[in-house]
Amino acid sequence: MNKHEQNFIKAILAAIIGQALPENIDFEQVAKLARFHGVQGLLFEAMKNAKDAPKTIFESLSQEQMLMLVKDANQEVEALRLMRLFEQREIPVVMLKGWHMKKFYPRPDMRLMADIDMFIREDNEQEIHSFLRNEEYSVVAFGGKKDNIYNKKPFIILEMHKNLFMFEDEWNEFFSNEDSQMYIWNRVEKVEGFDYIYRMDDELFFTYMIAHIAKHLVDDGGIGVKAFLDVWLFLEKSENLDLDVAFRDLSNLGLQDFAKKVIKLTGFWFGAESVDDKTIEEFGDYIISCGIYGNSKVMVATKEGIMASENPSTLKYLFRRAFPTVKAMKIRYPQLKEHILLLPFLYIKRLTYSLIKRTDSVKGEIIKAGEVDYDEVKRIHRLYQNIGLK
Repeated sequence: MNKHEQNFIKAILAAIIGQALPENIDFEQVAKLARFHGVQGLLFEAMKNAKDAPKTIFESLSQEQMLMLVKDANQEVEALRLMRLFEQREIPVVMLKGWHMKKFYPRPDMRLMADIDMFIREDNEQEIHSFLRNEEYSVVAFGGKKDNIYNKKPFIILEMHKNLFMFEDEWNEFFSNEDSQMYIWNRVEKVEGFDYIYRMDDELFFTYMIAHIAKHLVDDGGIGVKAFLDVWLFLEKSENLDLDVAFRDLSNLGLQDFAKKVIKLTGFWFGAESVDDKTIEEFGDYIISCGIYGNSKVMVATKEGIMASENPSTLKYLFRRAFPTVKAMKIRYPQLKEHILLLPFLYIKRLTYSLIKRTDSVKGEIIKAGEVDYDEVKRIHRLYQNIGLK
C-alpha cells in the first residue's frame, strides 16, 4: 500500500474506535478512496474532530452523508415495518447482511445498507409477491433462481433471496439441502420480539460472510474494504462465536484456508497486527484496487475457470461461456445426471436463450472480454490460489 492507501485504512479505523486521524494526511486522495469503496460516511465521521480538514472536502462529504443517512433511515424504518407485517402474516423471514451488521458498529448509522436483504422459503414466494405488490412495491425482477427484487421510490430496494448463491452453485446445496448440517432453517435464531423473523446463528453468518467475499472475488473480480471491516468487527464483538464450528462449515465449502487469509488481512489492517507475509500484502493491495464494485476488466475472465487456464484468452473465455463444462451443466440442469444424452440439446437451449433474451448483455460481455489484460488475469489467478481460492 502507498501512503494514501495506508491513511485511508487508518481513517476508517479512526472512525470506528474514535481516535484522531494521522498527521499530514492528504484528504483529497483519502476522500477519493473512501468514495471508491463506498465508506465516505466513515471518513466524514473521522474528520469531525480534525482541525486541519479542508472545509470544501468536509462540506462535500457532509452533504453526501446527509443524503445517505436519509436513505438509510428510510430503509431501517421500512425494514422494521415489513418485519412486523411478515410477523402478522406468520411468514418466516431471515434478515441478512447489513441489517444484522449494524449492531456491531459504534452507531447503526455508521453501517449503511445499500438495500434490504431477506431470505425466504421458496414456497412462500408467490404469497410474498402478491403481498408486496399490495404494499405499493414495483417489481424489478421476479422468478429468478436466486432472488426477487422490488423497489419502492424514492429509497427502498428490497431483495428477497430464495437462495444465498446462484442456484447452480455447488455451495448453495449446503445451505438449501434439509439433510445438510448447514441447512439455513436449522441454523437460525429468532430476532428478539418476533416469532417468525430470524437471523442466522453466529457461526453460519460468519461462514456466509466469508463465502460472500469469495464469490465477489471469483464472480465480480473483487469487493470493497467494507466487507473486511465487517468481518473484523464481527470477530471482535461476537462474544459467543465458536470458530471451530464456523471452520467446520467453511471446510464444507472449501474455504477454510481463504477464511484464515481474510482474518489475517483484517488483523493487519484494523487490528494493528504485524504481518510478514507478501501474500497478505498483495491481497490487501488488490482489494484496495477493486473498489466497492470489483475490477470490471477482470470480472469476465474470472468466470467459468478461465483464469485457471495456462494461456487464458478472449477466445477461450467466449468458448467456455458458450459451452460450460459438463460438471457445470449438471449443476445447472440436474436432469443431466440421469440423462446425459440431453447435453447437446441443453447447450443449444442455453445458447439460444442467451442470444435472444440477453442480446445486450452478451454483446457487453464480448466487448469486456476483448479489453481484458490476460497477463494481469494470470497474476490475479496466482494470487487467488495463494489466498485459498480456486
